[in-house]
Amino acid sequence: MNDLKILRLSGNEVKLPSCFSRLSNLEEFNFRGNNHAGGLPIDLYSMPSLTYLELSDNEFSGSIEALFPESRNDGSIFPNLTTLKLANNNLSGEIPESILRRMPNLDSIDLHGNPELSGSLNEMCKGDGISQIDADCDKVSCKCCRSGNNCPSSL
Repeated sequence: MNDLKILRLSGNEVKLPSCFSRLSNLEEFNFRGNNHAGGLPIDLYSMPSLTYLELSDNEFSGSIEALFPESRNDGSIFPNLTTLKLANNNLSGEIPESILRRMPNLDSIDLHGNPELSGSLNEMCKGDGISQIDADCDKVSCKCCRSGNNCPSSL
């Protein structure tokens, strides 16, 4: 499994695998729609080749900070992640832009459908690398919000 690049487990209601440390070449992990309510395996945060992480349509709850605790000495997580999808979960509280900034290559983030999520994405919305932000703009402050539910930072 060392050469596995894409792992799609969406819509299966399976548990998160605990073998991430052995998947050193994984680029895409899709775990959408599995009714998962627990945390994430710590090995997932530092996977060097992971660029796409889809965790939408699950039962993740609580703060984003609790979902992504600091795991490395330098504070960075997901060193090469470009796309993070957390839509339609039960995430709540203030959006911690400092945590999102610890993902140095993040280009696209999807947070819509988390009705208890609040705060600001203004720092993420400066156009400095983020090309797509999708959030519930009636709950989340974002300078780039347009009508509707999207916050695209560059059109």
